Amino acid sequence: MSSHGLHHYLRRLLELTDYEVDCRDCDGLTALFHAARKGHLKTVELLLERGAEVDSKDKNGRTPLSFAAKAYGSFETVKLLLERGAEVDSKNKNGRTPLSFAANEYGSLETVQLLLERGAEIDWKDKDGRTPLSYATLNDNTKIVALILERGADQVPKCIRMIS
Repeated sequence: MSSHGLHHYLRRLLELTDYEVDCRDCDGLTALFHAARKGHLKTVELLLERGAEVDSKDKNGRTPLSFAAKAYGSFETVKLLLERGAEVDSKNKNGRTPLSFAANEYGSLETVQLLLERGAEIDWKDKDGRTPLSYATLNDNTKIVALILERGADQVPKCIRMIS
């Protein structure tokens, strides 16, 4: 329900039941994760109003912000999560941050810019030594590459291991 943006039905469900907003599915995801990855702003807002944990982590250590940052067209959702206290540099088990997810092939220039404005670590390296610049380069996202370089990222890392 939360991933389809049916916030008015969810609102009613929350009013009529004792539904736990941070209940997890078999993948360790809460309703907030599903709504964030689909960019359903009103549903994300409702869940946060009802006490959903903004920095909840799934089995892989990803947060709703990481999911929203990776999803194209979720700028407003990313902005809301940050306004509600999401950690801009939360790291998953592999050391990836929301900025590294936003720098992917579907990444939004606007989202990358917002994360950088909010203090995202531009040169953070994950466990494989990849930076946001590495991900943008590997995914041929030239506008994001240009923005990251313009913002002062270290030039292309000495070794970029290809993602297989």
